[in-house]
Amino acid sequence: MTHTFKSLLITTVLTLPSAFGAAELHVTAAAAGPHSAEIAAVAVARHLVATPEGMRRKVDQLVRSGQKEKAVELLEEFANHPDATLKDIRSAGWSISILGGGDEKAVVLFERAANHPDATPEYIFDAASGMYDLGPSFYLRVAELLEKSANLPDAAPVDIQNAAYGLYSLGVDFYARAAELFEKSATHPDATPDDIQSAAYGSWQLGQKDKAAELFEKSANLPDVTPVNIQNAVRGLRSIAAKCREGSAERARYNALADAIAAR
Repeated sequence: MTHTFKSLLITTVLTLPSAFGAAELHVTAAAAGPHSAEIAAVAVARHLVATPEGMRRKVDQLVRSGQKEKAVELLEEFANHPDATLKDIRSAGWSISILGGGDEKAVVLFERAANHPDATPEYIFDAASGMYDLGPSFYLRVAELLEKSANLPDAAPVDIQNAAYGLYSLGVDFYARAAELFEKSATHPDATPDDIQSAAYGSWQLGQKDKAAELFEKSANLPDVTPVNIQNAVRGLRSIAAKCREGSAERARYNALADAIAAR
């Protein structure tokens, strides 16, 4: 597979919030009694955990002390915090997944990140990547996210191809859906010769020789085609021909097309 799903590590933030109100945290000797330091420490801890930065720090402490289940609970709280950003939700999903804190819990956060109003094709692909790592039982939901990323209005050819290769990685049951996205990327109004050739190779990997040949030819006919693009188109067509039976009309047809492009 040309493109692979990626894995992320837990991000730990060790920076304390920059300021705490003195009136909120100060405990006088007269009012506090003998346990004033203890009470003040609890107050500080609660204030820290009430912020995304504090939650990250607390999660790190829990993981280091072997309290994985509590860390997962806090990550869920972190993702549900009113100030949690799209990045925070995404990070919480990945962290729960990496900690083995419950596949469905991670999936809920990945889907929430993918459905966030600020989600870009890259963020949705990232959410699909996280879900992919959880195994085949989630592949249908992965496919839905990949197609969602490819169908956003601002999806570029490369975004659509990433989704197509993601579908390809899910196995033969998803090849037809991958083929549709390779075609979509190749017909995108901003598609370059490089984009179209990448789609051609993807189509070939799916076993669609005629579609791949069509796209190689299309890439060579664009106004902004370069000598390198021409060479790649010829090489791609000859590679397709080499996989056909020697002496067959199919092999001759692909070689003839390569010859015609090379002669320009």
